[in-house]
Amino acid sequence: IGTVGPKTRAALDALCVQVTTGAVQGTTTEAVGLTVGTTAQPAQKIAAQEAMYVPFTSFTLTAHDTDVEVKSILARRVGPAQNGAFDFISLFDQDGNELAYGYIKSDNTITFKTPFTIPEGTTMTLTVMGSMQWDVAAYNGQAAGFSIDSIEASSPLVGAPLPITGTHQTIISTLPIGRAYTSLGTDDPRGSRTQYIQDTNVRFATIRVTAGTNEKLTLRSITWRQNGTAGASDVGNVNVHINSIAYATTVDGRDYTAVIDPWITIDKGQSVDIQLRGDITTTGSNRTLKFDIDDGAYIELWGTQFGYGIFPIPEANTDTTGSSVFLTEDGTTDTDSLTPYFSGSTVTISSSSVTEIGKR
Repeated sequence: IGTVGPKTRAALDALCVQVTTGAVQGTTTEAVGLTVGTTAQPAQKIAAQEAMYVPFTSFTLTAHDTDVEVKSILARRVGPAQNGAFDFISLFDQDGNELAYGYIKSDNTITFKTPFTIPEGTTMTLTVMGSMQWDVAAYNGQAAGFSIDSIEASSPLVGAPLPITGTHQTIISTLPIGRAYTSLGTDDPRGSRTQYIQDTNVRFATIRVTAGTNEKLTLRSITWRQNGTAGASDVGNVNVHINSIAYATTVDGRDYTAVIDPWITIDKGQSVDIQLRGDITTTGSNRTLKFDIDDGAYIELWGTQFGYGIFPIPEANTDTTGSSVFLTEDGTTDTDSLTPYFSGSTVTISSSSVTEIGKR
């Protein structure tokens, strides 16, 4: 081309990375930034009373020339419906992981504020899902949808124009979907106690999950939070035990999550006990371990017939405070749950024990 000035060189450099959007006809250069794409939308179904994770809107995000951090996503409730039918709204990825959740504001918007990263050269399919209130009779027959209005990310957006609107789902109060009930398991410690450094296979908590009579359930994961004073290095080999099988946990800060693979099916009216065990290391003397379940949604249950997420209802061992209890607003089973949903027993770690053998 010959010698060019700095302005011309900058223009040529920009052209070399330009995305084909119609502004430059005939270019076939590689895309850069974050591409927003449309995809197949969820099937038309009922947004049933009590149902968790009803799918509404799907879209794709593709990171091209670098890892991209998605900082926030703004969604909007649309259609002839009212916000009061919904408890909370979630953003899921294609692997069934809940990336963020939020609540519908008075202007019908939801902001997913939890950032996540899309690795370079990968595409993520995301779906907005709604969790319904326990009583939606006042909203029977309304059709709700959700649009994706804006996305804030570390790279510029290209591709499909926003907003993207998915499927409108009809709100129904009369469909008898599955239920789940929780109580203490047989081997729960039921009280505070002392354990010693280097103790192994220590039982921290056991809960029981029972399926209702409407449909079978699948148990897919469970997340416990360590709310004692001990640190991550003070405990190890933390596993969830179900039906004599140990499921390893992954640790994220104070959260210990076990993915149940393959899923465990709980037949109608049947129960499973979920026990958490682990080893105490050598570093936690005079500290405490207390494994709670912060929210009932952290016991991931799905109905096998209707395909909704199921929130477990405490049916026994409830109180407003304490340990080895399910916490509710008035301490009964007929009210809303508190945080944590399940309050586990406290283990105090001691450095040694003394045993008297005999006279000197």
